[in-house]
Amino acid sequence: MKNSMRFFGLFLVGLVLLPSCMRVPSYRCRSLKSVSNNFMYRDVEKNVVMRAKKLSEAEKSYLFDTRIRDNDLQVIYFSIHNLSDELYIFSHDGICLELVPYKNVMRILKKTNTVSRFVGVGVGATIVASPYIAASCLMGQGIPGIVLFPFIAAAMIALPLGITFLAQGIKSIVINSRITKDLTEKILDKPVIISSGEQYEGLVFVRSSDYTPQFVVRMHEKNNAVNGITFHVDLGQKN
Repeated sequence: MKNSMRFFGLFLVGLVLLPSCMRVPSYRCRSLKSVSNNFMYRDVEKNVVMRAKKLSEAEKSYLFDTRIRDNDLQVIYFSIHNLSDELYIFSHDGICLELVPYKNVMRILKKTNTVSRFVGVGVGATIVASPYIAASCLMGQGIPGIVLFPFIAAAMIALPLGITFLAQGIKSIVINSRITKDLTEKILDKPVIISSGEQYEGLVFVRSSDYTPQFVVRMHEKNNAVNGITFHVDLGQKN
């Protein structure tokens, strides 16, 4: 009887702790406007205004909710306002720096492993099912019910484990989805067309070994690649 109460108590503890494991960890998507102060560079060419800055460690941590733990990764923030009558194309190919590819940045930010958690679901399910299988075999041999109780109790205790792994797998999918959406909206991955009167803001990522505060950025008109703009960016000091 004492053993029965002990097993039942452990089962209740597992059920009490389970809801705390199922809460989805937060990932706050913060706008670029939140770090748009103190630009290090500003210039105007053909009525196109370009501003740029290298984000500090504090700004990186704030903007990506502490997800960037790689101090070797530098982040450059561009803000371009097209005040001309032309349409201009801004592309990562026009930035004279060795940029980190979008997919690599995504792997750095995604720290939750969905696959391993769903593997855990399978392990948990095996743990839960095994005592029931054993109990069924023993019942077929005419073993008294009191002997079967530990097997059933073990399955009841293991059940929260399997559910927890499932919950963690779902949480991982949710978190990674948020990160993907947030990064897709912020990073300069594909050429963007900046129409007359529009403003574009985006980020690029550079390894510290490839970073230099002085570099060139080139843009060109949408329908005339020959007619372009060149900015000699200097992030060494504030304007």
